[in-house]
Amino acid sequence: MYRHDKTLLRNCAVIFLLIITSRLLLFFPHDDSMLQVTISLLRSFIYLGLFTFWWVSLRHRIIQSPIRKYLCWVAALIVVWIALRTIKYLVFGYTNDLNRHLWYLLYLPIIFIPLTGLFAAVCLGKPDDYRLPVRLRLLYAPAGLLLATVLTNDLHQFAFVFPAGIAKYRDEYTHNIVYYIVFVWMLACTAVSLAILIKKNLSVANRKMMWLPFAALGVGLAYSLLYLVRIDIVHILCGDFSVMLCLVTAAIWESCIQCGLIQSNTRYAGLFVAATIAAEIVDKNYVVRYAADAARDLSAETMKRAEDGPVQLDEDTRLQSAAIHGGRVLWLEDVSAVNRLLSRLKEAGERLAGESDLLRAELDVRERMARVDEQNRLYDRISGDISPQLEKLEALLPSAGSDGPGRRVLAQICVLSAYVKRRSNLLIISEEGNTLSSEELGHCIRESLDSIRACGAMCSFSCRCRGELSWERTAALYDVFEAAAESFIASVSALLVNLEAHDGGAEMKLELACGASCVPKEVEQKLEVIRSAGGSAVCEASYDGAIRLHACFPKGGAGQ
Repeated sequence: MYRHDKTLLRNCAVIFLLIITSRLLLFFPHDDSMLQVTISLLRSFIYLGLFTFWWVSLRHRIIQSPIRKYLCWVAALIVVWIALRTIKYLVFGYTNDLNRHLWYLLYLPIIFIPLTGLFAAVCLGKPDDYRLPVRLRLLYAPAGLLLATVLTNDLHQFAFVFPAGIAKYRDEYTHNIVYYIVFVWMLACTAVSLAILIKKNLSVANRKMMWLPFAALGVGLAYSLLYLVRIDIVHILCGDFSVMLCLVTAAIWESCIQCGLIQSNTRYAGLFVAATIAAEIVDKNYVVRYAADAARDLSAETMKRAEDGPVQLDEDTRLQSAAIHGGRVLWLEDVSAVNRLLSRLKEAGERLAGESDLLRAELDVRERMARVDEQNRLYDRISGDISPQLEKLEALLPSAGSDGPGRRVLAQICVLSAYVKRRSNLLIISEEGNTLSSEELGHCIRESLDSIRACGAMCSFSCRCRGELSWERTAALYDVFEAAAESFIASVSALLVNLEAHDGGAEMKLELACGASCVPKEVEQKLEVIRSAGGSAVCEASYDGAIRLHACFPKGGAGQ
């Protein structure tokens, strides 16, 4: 059976029940008061049950939280209205003061139902966390004022006037200005609510039925006017004014729902069947209750397996399951696109892995080439700095012997070799930074002096070095020492060296007993290097055949 057929049958059943209920007393004798009271109570309970059912249905059908809240308040106020009306007429009768105050209290739902409906119309289409603006909530003030005026009518009679006195309020009374204001208030709030719904122009599911809310409003307005002028036909059809207004109010809002002005979760069964998703809803026994056209026929065992996790039905289809109230929802998930993507990613990964191996091999080659280039650069630098000494070694090696002049040549080779070794070591150390420990210079001179001693010369070395010394100053001082040693290695008989270095500065004093009368050109060239680097250098030959050399760099030059 289609959904709209079920809705039509349900609506017809409600209308039939209302007609039978409103005319229930006509089928029983009027002289039996106990039976009349019983039938009236039964009728009231039927009304209460119908409007309570409508309240429950609103909670389940209305999608948006704000409008659902206010429409449920409308239904709740209608239930309160019927309950107060039942207590007034069937419990306390018509004579005591409490009955009269219950009559006044009936205007609580009469005044606030239209206002609550207006708030519901304003909330239509708003988010779940929407709150009414302050200017709208100020409408509670006139509503509260009207209710307070009606409740205190005994003091001023602005709503109802009792010409024969309050004690005979049921026998004779007339309506006053506040009563008509309440009537206009109800009509205005309801009309504005419908106007807001139309103005918002939401997606209307059934435009042909948009006249229903206005028809219900027209019926309620006509009934109220005819009731006020006390037309007999109105009392014959439905003499219960409260019940009639409750039915009209429910009819207005229900017709708004049915024609689509207010969205509800009805007609979803047909939408579920026509949906493109391959899904189905089953009960707790895995009996299919709803199924989309695209859904597959699945066994109960397969459905149960999906409770523990996704079930792979084939290469490109996976069954998913989720628990819902009263059962589970199952749907098929097409993973073909994911599989294609994974396949492409796998291919890309393999291609990148191959490229990574090539890049890694290329990087290794470049690192080896860089190391070779760096080694070659360092070898070239060392070779350039010590090339004169290497040439001298190459010239001296053929004449080296074990005695006579050859022994002297061998000693010179040792001096040159010590310089080549130590000068190369300084170059390697300088690759790590521009500054060196000043003690390195002391080690170089000490090792060279050890070779000079092998030539038969007396050597004395005083060294007081601490701190750092720049590479340029270290190399310049060692080169001056080496130039002097090489120049007089054949004639030197004694050599004294005094070296001091601290705070980036250095001072070296040499005195050679060699019988020389002048300073060699090679020594002067090395001294000039010291001067050009910011130091001072002096070398002179004394009358007694000694060479005295003094080279100095000022302090604070460790970073030069």
